[in-house]
Parts: sequence; C-alpha cells; structure tokens
Amino acid sequence: MFAIHSWQLLAIVIVAGLLSQNRTQEYLKNIADSIKTNVCTDPEQCLDILALSYNYLPHHLKDCFLYMEAFPEDCEIEARKMIQIWIAKDLIVHGSSKNLAGIAKVFLENLIDKSLVMVGKSSSRGTVKTCGLQDLLLELCPREAQKENFMSVLKE
Repeated sequence: MFAIHSWQLLAIVIVAGLLSQNRTQEYLKNIADSIKTNVCTDPEQCLDILALSYNYLPHHLKDCFLYMEAFPEDCEIEARKMIQIWIAKDLIVHGSSKNLAGIAKVFLENLIDKSLVMVGKSSSRGTVKTCGLQDLLLELCPREAQKENFMSVLKE
C-alpha cells in the first residue's frame, strides 16, 4: 500500500476533469503529452500538472481565477463579494448589466467544476456562500498572474 498526498489527489482530480471535457484524439494526446513529462512526485512538479487545467481555461475564466490572488492565503472568500468584485473590475463582460451577477455565478461554478476553486460553505439549496483556493493553487495563481502580467500583490 502507498500513501497519496493531497496535492497528488488534486492533480488526479484536475487531470480527470480535463479528460472529461473533450474526448477528441488530438485533445487527449495533448493532455497525455503534457503530463508524461510531469510525473507528480513532489509539489513543485505537481504545479505543472495543475497548470494544465488553468491553461485550458477560456480567457474570461483565467482572469477570474487570477484575480483570486488578491485575497490572503487561507482566506474564505464570500462568493457574493467575489462576484461583485469581478463585476466591478470588468472581468464579467458577457451579457447585459442586469444579468452580470448570474453570469459571474456561472463562471464561479465553472472554476469549481474544474477543481480550481474549492467551496468553503454552501447554503441548504447548494448555493456557494464561501470559496477559496487549495494551497498548491495558491502557488499557481501568482505564478500564472506574473506570466500574464495580470497583477502584482504585495504581501508582507
């Protein structure tokens, strides 16, 4: 029997999510080629596998994910507040102003479905109340934000 670390489990979940999105032979070959060279033996190598899920996101979801870097580590983010910030920062540009909050909720649900965002608390109806990033994704977020010149967060 062997022990599996939480970061390895997260990598498995993310790869499974990627494989479920698109089953064309070319897509599956790209995923296989990407993970073939990144055997997940330590958290640093695992970041490259986690980055696959980020790399295959549509641009509008990448921006929403990257904006989560602005929040402190181990912070439970109120979903409603996150959605309001995304709207205020013009990260939600699809649709009319009347349905921006609904679109932002769908964006958040998409990030959750792709295992990039974790649900902290949810209502009895299943609505996300709080969310956050898993520790390794807290490392991925600033790395990708820096690559994309998205934002810089000063941390003490």
